[in-house]
Amino acid sequence: MKKIITITLLSSFLMACATTSHKDVRPSVDGNHYVSISAKEPQAASQEALSQANSYCKSTGGQMFVVKEEKLYQGKMSQEQYETHKVLSEVAIAAGSAIWVFGDDDTEGLGQAVSIAGGTYNATLDSPYVTTLTFQCQ
Repeated sequence: MKKIITITLLSSFLMACATTSHKDVRPSVDGNHYVSISAKEPQAASQEALSQANSYCKSTGGQMFVVKEEKLYQGKMSQEQYETHKVLSEVAIAAGSAIWVFGDDDTEGLGQAVSIAGGTYNATLDSPYVTTLTFQCQ
């Protein structure tokens, strides 16, 4: 049963990642379009901004060219505190999942609780890394 749940969740995640759109792109009359993306990781914000810009330009028959890229941290806590909290929640998810999947019947409940608690806490963390990409399609 655990394997079926794991495979189902993984499949859903991969299908969601494969979807490309440009829902956050803001077109402009002067040709300098922009997209602003918030994420829990700075690389994820940049990658999503580039992906949406490319998708937009492809839909208009053009190629995307970056005019300007700005990356900011806009979190409610310091960046160091945020990173610490994020790592702790990810460790709880990983450790809990390992105990849940590979543990015996006596530890399965503990693994579930730790994994769910880590995931719940991770979900409450904001997405403080913002990438704003100005681009043109030519």
